[in-house]
Amino acid sequence: MFEPVHGSAPPLAGKDVANPLASVLTVGMMLAHLGWPEEETRLEGIVARAVAGKHCTRDVGGELGTRAVGDWVASEVGRITVRVSNMKAMVSSNCWGRLVSAP
Repeated sequence: MFEPVHGSAPPLAGKDVANPLASVLTVGMMLAHLGWPEEETRLEGIVARAVAGKHCTRDVGGELGTRAVGDWVASEVGRITVRVSNMKAMVSSNCWGRLVSAP
């Protein structure tokens, strides 16, 4: 089982004040355990950027609520996923072009 050390914070449910970043890091640990350590590194980077850019809850220096932090993290995951997919496509097409044009 993977759960943030502080638990799920039931008293904060529905108040839009809970910090979801520990849960994001926990998902990263789970992914690393399942064999995807690169994904853990990506999530750690997203969390670090969230705190540095103040895209986080008040308890860690931001002004956002739980939902807004979750939305920001989701958009970063999507942005990174698209960028990685585009890079993979470029590499694949470049390699394919070299194979096709090889003598």
